[in-house]
Amino acid sequence: MQVAFRANLAAALIPARVKIGYDRDRSKDLHGVFVNRRIAPARHQHVRDCLASFLEPLGLEAAPPRWQIPLSESDYEFARAHLASDRRNLVISPCASHTLRNWPAERYARLADHAIRQHGMKVILVGSPAPFEAEYCQAIEASMEEAAHNICGQDTLKQLTALLQQADLVVAPDTGPAHIASAMGTDVLGLFAASNPNRSGPYNSLKWCVNRYPEALKKFTGKTVEEARWGAKAEYEGAMELVTVEDATAMLDRWVRGQGEA
Repeated sequence: MQVAFRANLAAALIPARVKIGYDRDRSKDLHGVFVNRRIAPARHQHVRDCLASFLEPLGLEAAPPRWQIPLSESDYEFARAHLASDRRNLVISPCASHTLRNWPAERYARLADHAIRQHGMKVILVGSPAPFEAEYCQAIEASMEEAAHNICGQDTLKQLTALLQQADLVVAPDTGPAHIASAMGTDVLGLFAASNPNRSGPYNSLKWCVNRYPEALKKFTGKTVEEARWGAKAEYEGAMELVTVEDATAMLDRWVRGQGEA
């Protein structure tokens, strides 16, 4: 499922009769030498659908996507302790592993203030214990005029999963918690410019993603989405600033209208 040469070498050492690889258009680094079956060509495919297509050369049909992550009662107790029971809960997971995918902290603050003032939501900030993420959440909190509930670094991965599952909406860039939330059935307001949400966005929430990737790609590479390689990044300084506060608040307002006003 990888085309890098080191992955191809590893595949060569595996004594399997059937070795399934990518179609020719998505192959590189002599990938075709190491496989004896290929998936069907497909343009503009989400990563999840691409991986599921590896079943087809085996004569298998992919089942509808369903994710099951086992959680304990203590995980749910943690979530309940931090979620409001009388209003909608908006969880903001602001940090990606690549900092060039991060939206400015002050813009998160303005979105959070809007969520509280206009929609009466409780805003919860989450992140890992890493100093950078803790500082980022603190910067959001400090820039807000309203009050947020900052629990950055205070949860385990399972506790975070329970929290995301029980939340009403999650706001995040291209980062793991966005995919966890989507897998657990929670809507995700995704913020995208450095990467393409149609390829790697939260699978069940693509309609709720703010997508400034086409503008970022054109600005920093001179290419359109059609001209660029599928999966090409636009991870450049300033790319995420193409996502405006107005983009995000408009998408939040649209989401609320879709749920019916509380």
